[in-house]
Amino acid sequence: MKIEFSNLGAIKHTELDLRPLTIIIGNNNSNKTYVAYSVYGLFDASKRWMLSYYGNGENCKGVTFTQERDILRITLDSAFYQMLRGYCQYFTEEFRKDLPSFFQDAVTKVFQETQYNISGFENEVKRVLSELSGQLRYIDGFPYNIEIQETTLIAQHQTLQNEGLDWTPMADVMEIITRPLFGEPFILPAERNSLILTYRLYRDSRERIWRDAFAKNERRTELYGDAL
Repeated sequence: MKIEFSNLGAIKHTELDLRPLTIIIGNNNSNKTYVAYSVYGLFDASKRWMLSYYGNGENCKGVTFTQERDILRITLDSAFYQMLRGYCQYFTEEFRKDLPSFFQDAVTKVFQETQYNISGFENEVKRVLSELSGQLRYIDGFPYNIEIQETTLIAQHQTLQNEGLDWTPMADVMEIITRPLFGEPFILPAERNSLILTYRLYRDSRERIWRDAFAKNERRTELYGDAL
């Protein structure tokens, strides 16, 4: 997976080819921190905008899929990958708009012309799909069974039929794919002034984990009541 950065601080243009371990090396004040934390921010944004994007039927036009009561079938063709590319463009733009707040830039002019572009993720998607096949995955505490049959993804909501719940099938299934695709980057700063941003990022992650756990527990209490 590659991320292109344009007009990011002092960086006019550069490209980062991400690997499981990626080391960014440069002179002092060469904006290495901007690049590292942009990766973190982009990957975090990839998880926050799924419902607004995939919940909009206009963004799924061209994708071949059928939906039954508790089963969603998606054809894994060029239109499917085009939808994924569209989502990458969508959340990168939303993150770009939030850059002054993300980097605490009071002047708000440093990032006016900043642009990001994510490419080369198709092989990563295929790897994720192969790993998901035959697995049980959870979204908001609810189990989904994922199967890949040739060029078709089949996702079955395991409790929908019994509980009579509403669901947003495309958004949920794409979240199952997107989470392992972008993962959770772990940033180790090599300079002391980066620790401030690191602390803030991990503090926010910890709070999000607690909120998700609390919401999951509340949902289970609503469903099962005293049976728990």
